[in-house]
Amino acid sequence: MSKNSSYAQKKRKAFGQHFLIDESIIQKIVKETENQLKESNALHLLEIGPGAGAITHPLIHLLKEQKKKIKMSVVEKDDFIANKWKEQWIETDSPTLIHSDFLKLEPQEFTLNEKTIAVSNLPYSVGTAIVQKLIDTPWIHSMVLMFQKEVCQRIYARPGTKHRGSLSLFIQNEWDATPLISVPPRAFKPPPKVDSEVILLTRRGIPHIPIVTQSEAYQKEWEGLLKSSFQFKRKTLKNNLNKHHKWKQAFENSGLSDQCRAEQLTWEDWSKLVSHGMTSE
Repeated sequence: MSKNSSYAQKKRKAFGQHFLIDESIIQKIVKETENQLKESNALHLLEIGPGAGAITHPLIHLLKEQKKKIKMSVVEKDDFIANKWKEQWIETDSPTLIHSDFLKLEPQEFTLNEKTIAVSNLPYSVGTAIVQKLIDTPWIHSMVLMFQKEVCQRIYARPGTKHRGSLSLFIQNEWDATPLISVPPRAFKPPPKVDSEVILLTRRGIPHIPIVTQSEAYQKEWEGLLKSSFQFKRKTLKNNLNKHHKWKQAFENSGLSDQCRAEQLTWEDWSKLVSHGMTSE
């Protein structure tokens, strides 16, 4: 897709994306994707936003070398770039191109109801929304994703660190988050103004707090608790929950310190709080 690449780059930048050009980083992403395919025995690979194909081409080559047949789907929103891929992918064994806004797709459209490994250099503008949709999709087994570094730090932040927040808890309850590769601005064309990072998200066998996954009502309660707990990060958890009678009572019954802050809580602490709040009248 070198022809008209400058136009494509301008179009892609409008969606908050930049073209990855660092070959060593590309190969590391492809290698980790290969590892995930082998470990999971997944039969479907999903790429969101192929752009000029820096990751796409080596992934296609990788799948051709596999002994088992692995399907590949590629989601692209931009008309110009999607049409360029359509011109190339005319063979029957080419990846399936889904010319659509990923956020508007139904899960079966991008997973084919198969165990799926997802990979993407996510647009900065909608990266968080995309990952939230992915983690809610049962067929997704693991994901190799690139975000701006600040978002990655929030996703894998551990208890007691400054980046720990509602996004950390929301994702980590059901997913293990591991930092993989630091990506400087010079790895892209045009270079962004911020650092990026590649992370691995792998679905946990058992959630840290299983009860919040048992129903949509519990899930909404969990999300509400997280929003309230981190609403004012300088305040103690007790003060953040004071206006919410149910969670205020749950906090008092949990035995947690009056001086603790939400980012300091371990998963055991959150379990105590949730068990008191979701079982109380």
